Amino acid sequence: MKRTYYLLLTMGIGFLVNGQSHLIYQKKIKTTTVSKKNSKISSNIIFEQKIGDKLMYIPSFYTKSGEEVTSTDDVQFNNSVKVDRIVFIGDTWEAFNLVDSVLGGKFMIFEEENGKPKGKPSNPSTAKIYKEFDKDAIGFTIKQVGETSTIINLDLEALLGSKIELDANKKYFILFSLKQSIDDILSSGITWTRLSSLPTLSDAYVIDEKNLLGVGVTDWTNFVDLVTKLGEDPNSLAESMKGLSMTLYGESNLGVNEIYSNKINYYPNPTSDIIYLNEFEKVLKSEVINQNGQIVTTSSKKEINLKHLPKGVYFLKQYLKNGKIETSKILKK
Repeated sequence: MKRTYYLLLTMGIGFLVNGQSHLIYQKKIKTTTVSKKNSKISSNIIFEQKIGDKLMYIPSFYTKSGEEVTSTDDVQFNNSVKVDRIVFIGDTWEAFNLVDSVLGGKFMIFEEENGKPKGKPSNPSTAKIYKEFDKDAIGFTIKQVGETSTIINLDLEALLGSKIELDANKKYFILFSLKQSIDDILSSGITWTRLSSLPTLSDAYVIDEKNLLGVGVTDWTNFVDLVTKLGEDPNSLAESMKGLSMTLYGESNLGVNEIYSNKINYYPNPTSDIIYLNEFEKVLKSEVINQNGQIVTTSSKKEINLKHLPKGVYFLKQYLKNGKIETSKILKK
């Protein structure tokens, strides 16, 4: 039977199924704090994008009959890393029924090509890592927190049989979707969505290969272009709604406890010449690194001069007095 999908623009971005708005939408909420006792911490945080107070809910679901709308976001490291666990924080319209509707999951990692994932969800052979599993698979857990928030925990060593090794200075896109029944989605809107965050690197992408949403994002499309296709002003899309929330656990092959954070550690952003560090009293030294992984500036001052650098994207690597390292993105205009 043919499924009919309608778009709805109301209070942000919407998706109408059987008279209810679903899937892509915006709202402002209080950030959910997840206690560490809810999940086992087996290693260090090596990459983190936290949710903000303004959220864009991006669908990540697929069905056994082939319907799929999903999203992905990128990670990149200065050193090669081994990832053993990934946590995604999501939400749904009917969270109290979500766990019952879950049939399994799909986990994929794509390499980058021309700024986008090198491949599509419908073609597993294009992915660097591909794993599809049922809801009872060892290493996969889903937990409800509060009224609507859900936590997806992937123990990669249990799920895949080994840690995932990612090379230094190479961009990867991480995708996770829940397998659900299309009847559950259509009848009651029980659909899991990934929560947006301030991006650490490039913008996140969404894909709808069968055009279920009806807006033509059949190839990877970043969130700003998605908003444009829906008839909204892309300039109104907050910076805090262009990434996807996720936390990677593992270890650097150099043994450095390095956190890639979405916290803005400097101002102004973007900048044309000088940046000023926030909480400078906590910093031992700072490095500015280009996209090839080369250190282009080193400083132990609160002010860092970038005037001599070409326009583009850089990374601010801060060595803190507590022994940790935080890295954030710099936009030089």
